[in-house]
Amino acid sequence: MKQILVFTAKTDIHCDKVAIKLREMNCDIVRINTEDIPNNLQYTITQNRNETIIDFEISDSNISINTKNIYSIWFRKPEKPVLNESFNSVAQKYIETEQARFLQSLYGLLSDKKWVNPFWANKIASQKLPNHTLASKLGLRVPKTLVTNNYNSIQSFLKICNNQVILKSFNFGGFSMQDNTSWACFAKKVSISDLEKYKSSVQLAPVFLQEYIEKKFELRITIVGKKVFTAKIESQNNKESIEDFRAVSSYDLAHKEFQLPIIIENRLLEFNRFYNLEFSTFDVIVTPNHEYVFLECNPNGQWLWIEDLTNMPLSLELAKHLSN
Repeated sequence: MKQILVFTAKTDIHCDKVAIKLREMNCDIVRINTEDIPNNLQYTITQNRNETIIDFEISDSNISINTKNIYSIWFRKPEKPVLNESFNSVAQKYIETEQARFLQSLYGLLSDKKWVNPFWANKIASQKLPNHTLASKLGLRVPKTLVTNNYNSIQSFLKICNNQVILKSFNFGGFSMQDNTSWACFAKKVSISDLEKYKSSVQLAPVFLQEYIEKKFELRITIVGKKVFTAKIESQNNKESIEDFRAVSSYDLAHKEFQLPIIIENRLLEFNRFYNLEFSTFDVIVTPNHEYVFLECNPNGQWLWIEDLTNMPLSLELAKHLSN
């Protein structure tokens, strides 16, 4: 029986779905929820001259593992370690930092295994600006982009784009207020008058602007190994999702399977090869003139809603890829 090791979090329902498929294939899935490591996982790493032995014991499921028996590793959605006990802030920072550094070393020790995806490949392939450069080199159209903390540069860029730009964040997804209200950060169309209000604070953080490109529809592309699965998202049929389809529930938008032109498929596969990715998700715009515009790659993106709404067999394909 092949053992598949997964680094993820307790809330990861994607892992639940793939685990079912793996067990149907007579594979054993060993799940490590990294936020629970200080409370639920004991590990022992012994290094001698020419040998490293790694053993895990997962308390709540009474599982013991020697990593020699691990066939492949799925780096899914691990979270920072969380402590059940209360410690002072200095001790807590020490514990969390040491656990995080340990995990990075552990990923390196296991680098001889098949990974989906390798830890460092995920990190490198998550960088938006280098990804734009690579996509352009591969022949994909990328929106004009400006990242700056200089207000004069913003003014010049808006003139170039005829005051049609969209504002994004690099990574920040949202925040919660003290009154328990919360706000999500989606891409939003802005004008020079909008930005003028915040002129004094522009220098504090990067302002990420792109030319606004009209959409006919959007594509969410999921690649598993060499297989490309493309979903068409009718984001322009809802006024709330015109600028960013994430602004509404995905289940409120029409999705269907879409045949991507082979030339675009090949360029995205080449993108994955460059970064050594076994899995990735891409966001692409299709314009009213049927041009394909690359927005970004998330090498560890979400996909379960795509499977739910299109019936494309993403869980099955991932299970096959991990066990093959």
